This record gives sequence, C-alpha cells and structure tokens, in this order.
Amino acid sequence: MRIISLTDAKNHLSEVVTRAAQLQERVAITRSGEPAAYLLSPEELASLDETAFWAAVPGVQESVAAAQEQRQRGDTFSTAEVRQWVDAGMAPAGPGA
Repeated sequence: MRIISLTDAKNHLSEVVTRAAQLQERVAITRSGEPAAYLLSPEELASLDETAFWAAVPGVQESVAAAQEQRQRGDTFSTAEVRQWVDAGMAPAGPGA
C-alpha cells in the first residue's frame, strides 16, 4: 500500500487515481502523519464489499473452513467428474461416492 500526504495527493491527484485504477494500488492519504482516507479502485471496493457481505452470512465462515479441511485431506472431485455430473444433470453424493 502506498502512503502519501494529503498535500502530495492534491498535487498529484490524477497520477494517484490512475495508479489506483490501473494498477489496483491502494493508497493511504495522511493528514498530520495519520491516515485520513484511503483510495482504491472500484474493483477493489466491490471485492471488499462482497467479502464483507459473505462474512456476515451465518455459517459461511464455518463452511469455508470445512471445505478447506476437505481439500487438505484430498477429499475432492476432479474436473472430469464434475463435468460428467453437470452433463448428466446430476449432483454427486460426496467425494468417493
């Protein structure tokens, strides 16, 4: 993350915005040495909003943790298996089923 003063942000606003938009660079803008605002691209903001939404849904964090544990155990499906089920209009019972 780039950190710049409010004065520098004012003097180079076009460049700062371009870097945030094109390079996905997050910018902390300081006033009197303390963070006063942050600048980020619309894509970064949308990603943060989506993360916040899903983090607030009851049970999602536990489901993600369980899925990570399954993956670590190798308890997964191959791409070919999933394609077969999709093509057949079926859903698997579980890994190894």
